[in-house]
Amino acid sequence: MDNIFPGIVVDHFYCKNEHVQAFFLTHWHKDHIKGLTFSWKKGTIYCSEVTKNIIDKARPTIDPDKVVAMKPYETITVCGTQVTMMDANHMAGSAMFFFDNHVRSVMYTGDYRYHHTMILPNRADIVFIDGTFNRKPIRMLTMPQSCQLLHSWLTNNDHDPSNPLYVGYFHFGTLTLLYGTYMEYGCKFRLEQKRMTEEDYNICLIMYPDMWDQNSRNIVTPVYARNKEPLPDPIIMASTGWSMMEENHDHMGTITKDRRGHYRMNFSNHSDIYENEEMLLRMPHQEVHYIE
Repeated sequence: MDNIFPGIVVDHFYCKNEHVQAFFLTHWHKDHIKGLTFSWKKGTIYCSEVTKNIIDKARPTIDPDKVVAMKPYETITVCGTQVTMMDANHMAGSAMFFFDNHVRSVMYTGDYRYHHTMILPNRADIVFIDGTFNRKPIRMLTMPQSCQLLHSWLTNNDHDPSNPLYVGYFHFGTLTLLYGTYMEYGCKFRLEQKRMTEEDYNICLIMYPDMWDQNSRNIVTPVYARNKEPLPDPIIMASTGWSMMEENHDHMGTITKDRRGHYRMNFSNHSDIYENEEMLLRMPHQEVHYIE
């Protein structure tokens, strides 16, 4: 980005160019915050309000005045370039950025899940699409379809009502599915704090403060727990990686069991290749660059 708009980068905190002044952050995932250490002090960070709250909590040594929260669809001027932040529909606080200096314009999606109601620019000279399925011809379930699957499993009459139900937590993206299920069906969850890092636990509370209930039967537990304890049963896991495996494509709309007896279901908070194409049709452009 710095070669297009001098002084500006996106999700690039290990940048060594001393002339860069503005660091835009699409969302708080480890592959997007590389270089954003406790000692980071290179410039000003621009992000959503949720992401700023996370930075203030997870990186308290960074000057909070150097982290600017943008409002959805707000346009500000940074380094002589107009920048508009848009909802990325990926996870709490995730954002897309549209840059325009009246000479060139760039749409930078970050990780996003396309929806036909998204507000997009009328055009962009260059589009940077960040995603998992950029080159894989897979049609993923929509978010409502995945939420319906999870809800059906949580309310299955075969489950002993006296026992807890577990939902595997892979990363913050998993919370998008839980929140959608909470909003649509009223299902609340509780975090298994003892198996989580303190940072992850606090970020979960910041991202979705309304959907937690410490008395809920539905327990969110990390799949990659730090103490390496066996996973509890019954547990359902919804991961993009599992959905991408070719042998699972015939089970997109169903809940299955893996060889260990754990329930699996399809879910992704990334756009599939067909959704990328639909987004591009809505936004006339000259160049497209895929980031994987």
